[in-house]
Amino acid sequence: MDEPSSEELDYVTALKPLQFGHAALLQNHYFRSSIHWDADLGNGSRSRRIAKELAGLATQLPLEFHSSIHVRVDEFRMDLLRALIIGPHDTPYENGIFLFDIFVGDGYPSSPPSVQFLTTAGGKVRFNPNLYHCGKVCLSLLGTWTGPSWQPGSSTLLQLLVSLQSLVFVSEPYYNEPGWEKSRPKDGSRHYESENYNYEQCFNTMMHSMVPALRSPDEVFKDLIAAHFRFKRRRIEEQCDKWSAMGWQQVQYPRGGRFLKSEDNIQWTTTTINNGKVMADAANEVRMELAKFLG
Repeated sequence: MDEPSSEELDYVTALKPLQFGHAALLQNHYFRSSIHWDADLGNGSRSRRIAKELAGLATQLPLEFHSSIHVRVDEFRMDLLRALIIGPHDTPYENGIFLFDIFVGDGYPSSPPSVQFLTTAGGKVRFNPNLYHCGKVCLSLLGTWTGPSWQPGSSTLLQLLVSLQSLVFVSEPYYNEPGWEKSRPKDGSRHYESENYNYEQCFNTMMHSMVPALRSPDEVFKDLIAAHFRFKRRRIEEQCDKWSAMGWQQVQYPRGGRFLKSEDNIQWTTTTINNGKVMADAANEVRMELAKFLG
């Protein structure tokens, strides 16, 4: 494995002190109305479990140059959290800012926490098959998706956060939709629908994740967001150049797409995917906001 560059080391060093902390979350937290004010937070098995897990989060959250997870806990309610995931490298979410509100309910740890995705452009954008416009998060640990379920004795907040980072923000999110994995080409080539979906999410990441974070950063993560964009400015500008250069692409695909059966008589059609000007405009928007934000 290559040694990290000075640029990468500087980035991690700058973000490390900002990775975990306490903040005033209650006033604008998505789950503020779910709180039971008479719930026991001072003692009992639930509160001891939460306190133990939070102590672990303070030292165990992943922090790398290519992606990281950051958490704030309410200054008075340790069952209210906000998480920020920086989109992983080599995905259509790269360097984006993605926010989640988390409530560790009264049934914890017998039942999983409640999670709400906040980066939706006011309910207009769906970033992923697992992340709905309304903010619903579909994940097997939460009981909202197929796969391994929450295990009270072993599942943790850290496991939940890492699952969001590694299972949702992936390089080909199109295939997260149940049943669509079957349409993945066996020769390793890129499926036209997956490619198109990635272009759409690259645009969304620039316009509905990066730009809002630069224009109006979340108050509890303001210093972190500033450090992220400051230390990665050059990389993000290069990323915008790469995405804006995608341009128009014509692809051929079989009519019927992912629903085509092997015995069908294949008929091919051609479509043009990705509006190159729209992508270029989004990239320019990021560059302009970076210049204003960082000076």
